[in-house]
Amino acid sequence: MMHDKDRFNREQGESFTLQHNVKGKTIPSWVKQFEKNEAGRVHQRSNSVVIYHDVLSFSNRDTKNLSLEKIEDMGRKYIELRNENALYIAIPHQDKDHWHVHFCISGVEISGLANRVSRGEFANIKKELERYQIEKYPELSNSIVHHDTPKKKEILSEKEFQLTKRTKMPSERVKTKELVGRIYKESNSKEDFYKRLGDAGLKTYNRGGRVYGIDGDRKMRFSTLGFDEKKIESLDVTLEFDKIRDDSKNQQYDKSSSRDFDAEELEESNKNEADVDYER
Repeated sequence: MMHDKDRFNREQGESFTLQHNVKGKTIPSWVKQFEKNEAGRVHQRSNSVVIYHDVLSFSNRDTKNLSLEKIEDMGRKYIELRNENALYIAIPHQDKDHWHVHFCISGVEISGLANRVSRGEFANIKKELERYQIEKYPELSNSIVHHDTPKKKEILSEKEFQLTKRTKMPSERVKTKELVGRIYKESNSKEDFYKRLGDAGLKTYNRGGRVYGIDGDRKMRFSTLGFDEKKIESLDVTLEFDKIRDDSKNQQYDKSSSRDFDAEELEESNKNEADVDYER
């Protein structure tokens, strides 16, 4: 995370490192502070969340309207909304033309209490952050996910309705939509979404140079399944809420190492011991 060549840089300057309740400028120093904070955990459990890895992303269609100052301000607002009593290290980064900020967040507040956010609380955090963005940076219109918009009720075509009524079974489109919906909720990026579709036996087809839909008994566009391009893009735009669980803190925090807090690296080094939960 710290050494990535794709970190967001000013045209004539350096990228920023956002620190909150953390001092120093070196990775070993941060590691020690996260370790010390974790050691003060009031309620010890074998499956406690040691590190959270959150990602604040922006659509690649908003890249021209982004600046280092805007990204940093959004990052600070996220910290304010999520929990100001935890430890944070945040770094901006670019991937496939879209910018995002990686947050390494302590699993414990400085008080020793767990830094837990429920699904409902996290949904409110996303709504509040989006309202802040809309009000202060309306030019970032492509990075709006519309968390406040209620879900539309499923409407069946007459043909599907009659088929379901006759067979007492959902149509292929409905079954496919339900499966795609489950996969969407489990995915943490657009690339991961397409991979999971393939793993589930769903074959996709391309049109106009992009993945366009599911190729089953008949072709079904993602848009007709309730997953238009903007919604799929939102996998790289929304706040990813990754929880990294580790039963062995000694392996999670190697004092002799100057490793960073990239969640992917932590998961790889502890793949036999860590559970990763994705909540959206």
